[in-house]
This record gives sequence, structure tokens and C-alpha cells, in this order.
Amino acid sequence: MSEQAGDTSVYLHVTVLLKADGLETFVQHMAELLPHFERVGWRLVTACGNVTGRQRTIVHVWRIPSADAVLRLERELGALQSFQAINACIEDEWMEIMTALPYGK
Repeated sequence: MSEQAGDTSVYLHVTVLLKADGLETFVQHMAELLPHFERVGWRLVTACGNVTGRQRTIVHVWRIPSADAVLRLERELGALQSFQAINACIEDEWMEIMTALPYGK
């Protein structure tokens, strides 16, 4: 079962392909930005880096307040230097908004 029966949580699955020298900068600025994400209701469920495969790939799973939270976050944080610095590290990015399935934990 998901965290609770009838879980209506919204999740954001983000896959980031970093530029060749972007990992250290990305990690530093994400640590600075995390409190800002949390302030607007985002919760980082997990952040993972590859052990095999493409070594510049980062995966985040966030629990977000709603499907439109991504646009709101970009409007609120877009002017922050750390937010702009993270974007400068990214070669490509994929986002998927999801809901929990009944058999998930």
C-alpha cells in the first residue's frame, strides 16, 4: 500500500544530466536551495546519483503540493543566484509529475 489508503500525494520525478564539470557546483547549490524548496511545500523524498551508467545523471523524487507547483517554484526562486547557478550546470532535464499507485509503499 502507499503511505496511506487513497494517497493523493503528487510527486515530481526529475532526471538531470549535468554538464561534464557540474556535479560539485550542483550539489553545493542544491544544499543552499533545499530550505527554499521546503518553505514552499516541497519535500525531497530521495536524491540519487548513478553508480553505473551515465555518471553525470542525478535523479530527484519530490513530494510537491500540486501539479502546478513546478511553475510556482520557478517564479518564486528563479531570481536566486543559486537557482540560476544550478541551471547553468544542467545539460538536459526531464520532469514527470506522478501520483502514488496503490501497491507502493
